[in-house]
Amino acid sequence: MAREFANQQALIEYAEQNGLAYAWKGSNIFAKRQRQLSPEQYEIVDVRTSRGMNQAVLFSQAILQANAPLREAMAIKRERWRVLRAKRAFERAVKQRAVTLSGLENPVPAPRPQAPTIPGCGPLIDPVAKGPGTRADSFLPGPYISP
Repeated sequence: MAREFANQQALIEYAEQNGLAYAWKGSNIFAKRQRQLSPEQYEIVDVRTSRGMNQAVLFSQAILQANAPLREAMAIKRERWRVLRAKRAFERAVKQRAVTLSGLENPVPAPRPQAPTIPGCGPLIDPVAKGPGTRADSFLPGPYISP
């Protein structure tokens, strides 16, 4: 029968007093400890939380300390990769900026929209022009004769 704790604080205090570590059900560490350890090395307990009953796994902190050199080596490796990724991103940004500033990468301007026309009368409006009477919704009906 699984041990039951009244709340999360009770679980935390019990773990600290007995030199245990804990992980909540649904976390990666819970599944990992359950997979890697024999049933004698861990205990699954029920804990009452604000969201109802949940489970936690209790295991010895010595297991974590035994893995400390590996975790430290992995942390060093992650830091090296982070620095390398940042360096590569910076080099890409510098290269992109140099290409843009040198004019080698000349984006083609978007084509100017064509104004609607009536055959023989010319354009009705200029959709790009600015000023009064140039928007399509302010256009007054009637023939427009181009100068």
